[in-house]
Amino acid sequence: MQTPLSYHLWHRLIIVLVVLAGTFQHAIGAEANVPTQLFLEPGTIARIAVTGSLPQGGDVAITIRYNPSVVRIIGARGSETYAVRCVAPVRSEPVIESSTRAYITIRCSGSVGVTNDTIVALDVQGVLGTDSIGTLGVDAIEINDVPVVDLVANECEVRRGGGSRGAFTITQGITGTYPNPFRDRTRVVFVMRAPGTVSCALRTYQGRIVTSVASMEATAGENAIELNVIAWELAAGAYVVTITTDEGTYYHPVTVMK
Repeated sequence: MQTPLSYHLWHRLIIVLVVLAGTFQHAIGAEANVPTQLFLEPGTIARIAVTGSLPQGGDVAITIRYNPSVVRIIGARGSETYAVRCVAPVRSEPVIESSTRAYITIRCSGSVGVTNDTIVALDVQGVLGTDSIGTLGVDAIEINDVPVVDLVANECEVRRGGGSRGAFTITQGITGTYPNPFRDRTRVVFVMRAPGTVSCALRTYQGRIVTSVASMEATAGENAIELNVIAWELAAGAYVVTITTDEGTYYHPVTVMK
Protein backbone atom coordinates (compact mmCIF):
# COMPACT_ATOMS: atom_id res chain seq x y z
CA MET A 1 0.00 0.00 0.00
CA GLN A 2 1.45 3.33 -1.02
CA THR A 3 1.83 6.06 1.62
CA PRO A 4 -0.08 9.25 0.70
CA LEU A 5 2.00 12.16 -0.54
CA SER A 6 0.46 14.44 2.08
CA TYR A 7 1.91 12.22 4.85
CA HIS A 8 5.45 12.65 3.46
CA LEU A 9 4.98 16.40 3.19
CA TRP A 10 3.73 16.73 6.76
CA HIS A 11 6.53 14.48 8.02
CA ARG A 12 9.19 16.60 6.33
CA LEU A 13 7.55 19.81 7.58
CA ILE A 14 7.66 18.55 11.18
CA ILE A 15 11.36 17.70 10.84
CA VAL A 16 12.11 21.18 9.46
CA LEU A 17 10.17 22.85 12.30
CA VAL A 18 12.03 20.81 14.92
CA VAL A 19 15.39 21.75 13.41
CA LEU A 20 14.41 25.42 13.19
CA ALA A 21 13.17 25.42 16.78
CA GLY A 22 16.50 24.07 17.95
CA THR A 23 18.33 26.67 15.90
CA PHE A 24 16.29 29.55 17.32
CA GLN A 25 16.76 28.26 20.86
CA HIS A 26 20.52 28.21 20.39
CA ALA A 27 20.45 31.67 18.81
CA ILE A 28 19.09 33.11 22.07
CA GLY A 29 22.57 32.50 23.50
CA ALA A 30 23.66 33.74 26.90
CA GLU A 31 24.51 37.09 28.44
CA ALA A 32 26.83 37.61 31.40
CA ASN A 33 27.49 41.02 32.91
CA VAL A 34 29.72 42.12 35.77
CA PRO A 35 30.01 45.56 37.40
CA THR A 36 31.83 47.94 35.09
CA GLN A 37 34.21 49.16 37.82
CA LEU A 38 35.56 47.80 41.09
CA PHE A 39 38.06 49.30 43.55
CA LEU A 40 39.93 47.02 45.96
CA GLU A 41 42.62 47.48 48.56
CA PRO A 42 45.14 44.61 48.89
CA GLY A 43 43.60 41.96 51.13
CA THR A 44 40.06 43.34 51.01
CA ILE A 45 37.26 41.10 49.76
CA ALA A 46 34.23 42.13 47.73
CA ARG A 47 31.23 40.15 46.50
CA ILE A 48 30.05 40.92 42.97
CA ALA A 49 27.13 39.52 41.01
CA VAL A 50 27.31 38.07 37.52
CA THR A 51 23.94 38.92 35.98
CA GLY A 52 22.37 38.17 32.63
CA SER A 53 20.57 35.33 30.87
CA LEU A 54 21.02 31.59 30.37
CA PRO A 55 18.88 29.97 27.66
CA GLN A 56 18.58 26.71 29.59
CA GLY A 57 19.71 24.93 32.74
CA GLY A 58 21.65 21.79 33.48
CA ASP A 59 25.39 21.37 33.97
CA VAL A 60 26.65 24.93 33.57
CA ALA A 61 30.37 25.84 33.50
CA ILE A 62 31.32 29.53 33.63
CA THR A 63 34.92 30.52 32.85
CA ILE A 64 36.06 33.80 34.39
CA ARG A 65 39.04 35.74 32.99
CA TYR A 66 40.94 38.08 35.31
CA ASN A 67 44.25 39.83 36.00
CA PRO A 68 45.97 37.78 38.76
CA SER A 69 48.36 40.56 39.76
CA VAL A 70 45.41 42.80 40.70
CA VAL A 71 42.63 40.48 41.86
CA ARG A 72 41.95 36.84 42.61
CA ILE A 73 38.71 34.84 42.85
CA ILE A 74 38.48 33.20 46.25
CA GLY A 75 34.90 31.95 46.16
CA ALA A 76 31.67 31.52 44.24
CA ARG A 77 28.16 31.29 45.63
CA GLY A 78 24.85 30.12 44.27
CA SER A 79 21.35 30.54 45.66
CA GLU A 80 17.81 29.32 45.13
CA THR A 81 17.16 32.69 43.51
CA TYR A 82 20.19 32.52 41.17
CA ALA A 83 20.63 30.59 37.93
CA VAL A 84 23.44 28.66 39.63
CA ARG A 85 21.50 26.85 42.35
CA CYS A 86 24.53 25.14 43.91
CA VAL A 87 25.24 26.88 47.23
CA ALA A 88 28.96 26.15 46.82
CA PRO A 89 29.74 25.69 43.11
CA VAL A 90 32.85 23.72 42.19
CA ARG A 91 35.83 25.95 41.38
CA SER A 92 38.69 24.75 39.22
CA GLU A 93 42.35 25.44 39.96
CA PRO A 94 43.36 28.79 38.45
CA VAL A 95 45.09 28.60 35.07
CA ILE A 96 47.78 31.31 35.18
CA GLU A 97 49.01 32.27 31.72
CA SER A 98 50.92 35.36 32.81
CA SER A 99 50.90 38.09 35.45
CA THR A 100 48.08 39.77 33.51
CA ARG A 101 45.93 36.84 32.37
CA ALA A 102 44.39 33.96 34.31
CA TYR A 103 41.24 31.82 34.18
CA ILE A 104 39.07 29.94 36.64
CA THR A 105 36.00 27.81 35.86
CA ILE A 106 32.93 27.62 38.10
CA ARG A 107 30.66 24.61 37.60
CA CYS A 108 27.18 23.77 38.89
CA SER A 109 25.15 20.74 37.79
CA GLY A 110 21.91 22.12 39.21
CA SER A 111 21.55 25.33 37.23
CA VAL A 112 18.39 26.69 35.65
CA GLY A 113 17.70 29.04 32.78
CA VAL A 114 17.12 32.71 33.65
CA THR A 115 16.42 35.97 31.83
CA ASN A 116 17.93 39.24 33.08
CA ASP A 117 18.64 37.85 36.53
CA THR A 118 21.56 36.89 38.77
CA ILE A 119 23.60 33.95 37.50
CA VAL A 120 26.21 33.56 40.26
CA ALA A 121 28.01 35.66 42.89
CA LEU A 122 31.81 35.90 43.05
CA ASP A 123 34.01 36.65 46.06
CA VAL A 124 37.07 38.54 44.83
CA GLN A 125 40.11 39.81 46.72
CA GLY A 126 42.62 42.53 45.93
CA VAL A 127 46.24 41.38 45.75
CA LEU A 128 49.52 43.24 45.77
CA GLY A 129 51.09 42.50 42.40
CA THR A 130 52.77 43.97 39.35
CA ASP A 131 49.77 45.98 38.15
CA SER A 132 47.32 48.38 39.75
CA ILE A 133 44.63 48.20 37.01
CA GLY A 134 43.23 45.02 35.51
CA THR A 135 40.06 43.47 34.13
CA LEU A 136 37.67 40.71 35.12
CA GLY A 137 34.87 39.19 33.09
CA VAL A 138 33.11 36.06 31.86
CA ASP A 139 35.17 34.51 29.06
CA ALA A 140 33.02 31.48 28.16
CA ILE A 141 29.94 29.50 29.21
CA GLU A 142 29.22 25.84 28.55
CA ILE A 143 25.78 24.30 29.09
CA ASN A 144 25.73 20.50 29.28
CA ASP A 145 29.28 20.49 27.82
CA VAL A 146 28.18 22.52 24.77
CA PRO A 147 29.92 25.92 24.40
CA VAL A 148 27.69 28.97 23.99
CA VAL A 149 29.05 30.40 20.75
CA ASP A 150 27.12 33.67 20.82
CA LEU A 151 27.86 34.74 24.39
CA VAL A 152 27.46 38.47 25.11
CA ALA A 153 29.64 39.61 28.02
CA ASN A 154 31.15 42.82 29.34
CA GLU A 155 34.19 43.24 31.58
CA CYS A 156 34.95 44.99 34.85
CA GLU A 157 37.83 47.42 35.27
CA VAL A 158 39.45 46.50 38.59
CA ARG A 159 41.57 49.17 40.29
CA ARG A 160 43.77 48.14 43.18
CA GLY A 161 44.79 50.69 45.80
CA GLY A 162 47.84 50.61 48.03
CA GLY A 163 50.31 51.97 45.48
CA SER A 164 51.78 50.50 42.34
CA ARG A 165 54.27 47.70 42.31
CA GLY A 166 55.00 47.60 38.63
CA ALA A 167 58.42 46.82 37.17
CA PHE A 168 59.04 50.53 36.83
CA THR A 169 58.98 50.90 40.65
CA ILE A 170 60.35 47.53 41.82
CA THR A 171 63.97 47.05 40.78
CA GLN A 172 64.56 43.95 42.90
CA GLY A 173 62.22 41.62 44.77
CA ILE A 174 59.20 39.33 44.38
CA THR A 175 56.47 40.67 42.08
CA GLY A 176 54.01 37.79 42.51
CA THR A 177 53.27 34.10 42.97
CA TYR A 178 50.98 32.29 40.52
CA PRO A 179 48.69 30.71 41.60
CA ASN A 180 48.08 32.04 45.09
CA PRO A 181 46.47 30.31 46.98
CA PHE A 182 47.98 27.00 45.81
CA ARG A 183 48.00 23.34 46.81
CA ASP A 184 51.24 21.75 45.72
CA ARG A 185 53.09 24.20 43.48
CA THR A 186 53.37 27.86 42.62
CA ARG A 187 55.52 30.00 40.34
CA VAL A 188 57.51 32.69 42.12
CA VAL A 189 58.19 35.66 39.83
CA PHE A 190 60.86 38.18 40.84
CA VAL A 191 63.04 40.89 39.35
CA MET A 192 66.77 41.53 39.73
CA ARG A 193 68.80 44.70 39.24
CA ALA A 194 71.80 42.66 38.10
CA PRO A 195 72.68 38.98 37.57
CA GLY A 196 73.32 37.03 40.74
CA THR A 197 72.69 33.93 42.86
CA VAL A 198 69.20 33.54 44.31
CA SER A 199 67.79 31.06 46.80
CA CYS A 200 64.08 30.56 47.45
CA ALA A 201 62.21 29.11 50.42
CA LEU A 202 58.74 28.68 51.86
CA ARG A 203 58.59 29.63 55.54
CA THR A 204 56.09 29.76 58.36
CA TYR A 205 55.33 33.18 59.80
CA GLN A 206 57.66 32.24 62.67
CA GLY A 207 60.51 31.94 60.16
CA ARG A 208 60.86 28.13 60.03
CA ILE A 209 61.78 26.86 56.55
CA VAL A 210 59.16 24.40 55.28
CA THR A 211 60.81 23.70 51.94
CA SER A 212 63.45 25.31 49.79
CA VAL A 213 64.65 25.38 46.20
CA ALA A 214 68.26 24.88 45.12
CA SER A 215 70.07 28.14 44.45
CA MET A 216 69.92 29.42 40.89
CA GLU A 217 71.73 32.00 38.82
CA ALA A 218 69.27 34.74 37.96
CA THR A 219 69.56 37.29 35.18
CA ALA A 220 68.93 41.00 35.35
CA GLY A 221 65.20 41.70 34.93
CA GLU A 222 62.33 39.25 35.43
CA ASN A 223 62.97 35.67 36.57
CA ALA A 224 60.84 32.80 37.89
CA ILE A 225 61.28 29.81 40.21
CA GLU A 226 58.94 26.82 40.48
CA LEU A 227 58.23 26.12 44.15
CA ASN A 228 56.83 22.64 44.89
CA VAL A 229 55.53 21.26 48.19
CA ILE A 230 54.17 17.87 49.26
CA ALA A 231 50.56 18.82 49.94
CA TRP A 232 49.75 16.08 52.46
CA GLU A 233 52.79 17.03 54.58
CA LEU A 234 51.79 20.67 54.85
CA ALA A 235 48.95 22.18 56.85
CA ALA A 236 46.65 24.61 55.10
CA GLY A 237 47.19 28.23 56.06
CA ALA A 238 49.30 31.34 55.61
CA TYR A 239 53.01 31.14 54.76
CA VAL A 240 55.74 33.41 53.41
CA VAL A 241 57.83 32.91 50.26
CA THR A 242 61.32 34.38 50.51
CA ILE A 243 64.06 34.92 47.96
CA THR A 244 67.55 35.75 49.16
CA THR A 245 70.11 37.57 47.05
CA ASP A 246 73.45 39.23 47.72
CA GLU A 247 71.50 42.40 48.60
CA GLY A 248 69.11 40.86 51.11
CA THR A 249 65.94 38.79 51.61
CA TYR A 250 62.57 39.64 50.08
CA TYR A 251 59.17 38.38 51.31
CA HIS A 252 55.79 37.61 49.75
CA PRO A 253 52.69 36.22 51.58
CA VAL A 254 51.04 33.08 50.19
CA THR A 255 48.23 30.74 51.22
CA VAL A 256 48.42 26.94 51.03
CA MET A 257 45.07 25.20 50.68
CA LYS A 258 43.97 21.58 50.75
